[in-house]
Amino acid sequence: MSIALQHVQVAIPGCAALLSLAILCAQLSSDRLVRKWRLANSDNAEPVLTATTTSKARLHTSTVYMKSSTSGELNSTHILLFTYTYAIIIAIISLTITSSCWRAALTRHSSIVLLVTWLVYGYRNVFPLATFSETPPDLCKGWILWTEVAILTVTAIVIPAAMPQEYIPVDPKHPMPIPNPEHTASIFSLGFFFFLDPVVFEAYRVSHLPYDRLSPLADDDSIQNLKAVYFRHLDPFSGD
Repeated sequence: MSIALQHVQVAIPGCAALLSLAILCAQLSSDRLVRKWRLANSDNAEPVLTATTTSKARLHTSTVYMKSSTSGELNSTHILLFTYTYAIIIAIISLTITSSCWRAALTRHSSIVLLVTWLVYGYRNVFPLATFSETPPDLCKGWILWTEVAILTVTAIVIPAAMPQEYIPVDPKHPMPIPNPEHTASIFSLGFFFFLDPVVFEAYRVSHLPYDRLSPLADDDSIQNLKAVYFRHLDPFSGD
């Protein structure tokens, strides 16, 4: 049984909302672990870990950083919680709204918010690993930190790049019965022209590809819409 493309498009923001909720739960869990870690190391004792010298040095540097910026981390935690909650609310609203234009705008806005958060995580916790003197500030979170980074990578990079676009007709009163694949292709498909693969493969298998096997003309390239937009510039006396 085939699934309609519109159903898939509506379900994708919901999946992003669930993944954002998972990030929120991971953030709350990491706060508890950080508090326990601070209590366990409140006597300035050196942590006993079976790790390499480099990881011990990073953990020690992270300890000093955390003790010197407790209030700053509390504020950053509140900002992250607000960011994830905001992304969840936007994704849920995009599921319930009926306007396709607003739904596309909310989905795009949620993707941008998560992308900015992913960039911040990468700058704070991934870039320092490529240096000799810097240490990720959130290294004490352990595996929860990398779980957050992995989920953010899925929600901010993979899903927006692979998510099909929702077809928004140029003239809402006369939508296309079958939209052009370019109008519903994902960013990844547009970047590599994968939406043209069905036509290319079919033309490769036959000696002559009939005209009716080509993709329908995009409605923003149709003569009716082009005339309505540009004809008044070509003929100022047309009255349009």
